[in-house]
Amino acid sequence: PEAIATLKEAGSRVWVLTGDKTETAVNIAYSCRLFTDNTKLAYCTNCSTVEEAREGLKRAGLDIDGAPDAGIVIDGGTLLTALSDTECRSLIFSL
Repeated sequence: PEAIATLKEAGSRVWVLTGDKTETAVNIAYSCRLFTDNTKLAYCTNCSTVEEAREGLKRAGLDIDGAPDAGIVIDGGTLLTALSDTECRSLIFSL
């Protein structure tokens, strides 16, 4: 947990990929101090089409805009769908 907290404090973006359910993944992120009580969370989940993923990612970006500490939660199905589209990939990497 200390290493992840140090990376975040240094301004690094940290990605965690897990095969767990969304709720479990979020709990893991809290336990390893990737997320804290001050983290503004946005979710992009349950998207089965590129259009849904694109809109979800845009909405997530707006939700965390300006937050000093933010996290995005994307489930596996949504991530697979999003990675198939150039615009979605750009949105993910800009978050």
